[in-house]
Amino acid sequence: MQELPMSAPVESGVAQEGANSQRDLDPLVALLMPAVIHRLGNATQLLTGLNAMLAMGDQDALDMVAGRGEDLSRAGMHSIHMGYALGVLGSVQGSNLLLSRREARGLEWMVELLGEALRREGGQLGVPTGPIPDQNPAAMDGWQAAWAVCRILLAGATDSTADQSWSLQQSAAGGPWLLDVPRPHPDDLEQLAMAFEGQTCGLLLGTCSEARATFELPADWFRQA
Repeated sequence: MQELPMSAPVESGVAQEGANSQRDLDPLVALLMPAVIHRLGNATQLLTGLNAMLAMGDQDALDMVAGRGEDLSRAGMHSIHMGYALGVLGSVQGSNLLLSRREARGLEWMVELLGEALRREGGQLGVPTGPIPDQNPAAMDGWQAAWAVCRILLAGATDSTADQSWSLQQSAAGGPWLLDVPRPHPDDLEQLAMAFEGQTCGLLLGTCSEARATFELPADWFRQA
């Protein structure tokens, strides 16, 4: 069983200039940022258009705005999700932008964003074979679990001809969580080990077959099943 230690958490919300200037861009950050910008751009475009209608002041314009309630709700939810995503991605790069924010459904949001980003690049993310668990808000700094899972899923989404299904299930009550994914390329496994280097938090590479890989994640990262 090979241990894949994770990078050390940032102690402060203030970026560490010297460290950040030398930090390589994480592949997950590089992939997800265009999707985040696209979603936020759509929300901004909608709000700009509705604001222009309101400025007209006539009843027809007001009726049109009133009829866009569902779009407004969707834009609001996307903005909430993307705010969390930006906090996670910024924290990955060394600035604790998440601060005290914690989201139980953060992993679900990040997985959805990862699937969208892969589709934009002509790839795909397999369908989970079970429910995506809620994160434990008390686990570490609130971003490591979502990042680690999505980083592993990204590494496993390299061969569109393979079985792309994946699962995240608890091995037993109080036991570690098992993330089963398509086996990443050996180079990607090495990159994962380098990405997670620096913090002994119990993230392990468990079993590896010709087509699949199973990672053990700490029991306290997610809420008990």
